[in-house]
Amino acid sequence: PRAFKAKIDAQNNDGNTALHTAVDSNFEKCVRTLIEADCSLTIRDSRNNTALDIAKVKYGEEHRVTKLLKRLPVIPLKTKAESTSKTDLIKAAVIEGSLTNYFVALSETAKAH
Repeated sequence: PRAFKAKIDAQNNDGNTALHTAVDSNFEKCVRTLIEADCSLTIRDSRNNTALDIAKVKYGEEHRVTKLLKRLPVIPLKTKAESTSKTDLIKAAVIEGSLTNYFVALSETAKAH
């Protein structure tokens, strides 16, 4: 475990760790994985920035990556394969015409009464 810890926090020539790079690239899942693997959140790069400093400047305080770095709860995003929100279902229904047909039928029923 100690050798792994050293590798997860290894720094390149610019002082960036994997966490710095993941934050800079907005790779939320990588950031989450690195944090769960107990990477250091306090290492500074050659410009004296922690990963949190980068996130705050690049994305702001309310961004998901910034919140992860602050150890605030952030519900994981679902992949497209896992995601079927009500909005996605409505969009699909509109595209295939079934929702439009539903509203047409509903308005015709209302007119009949």
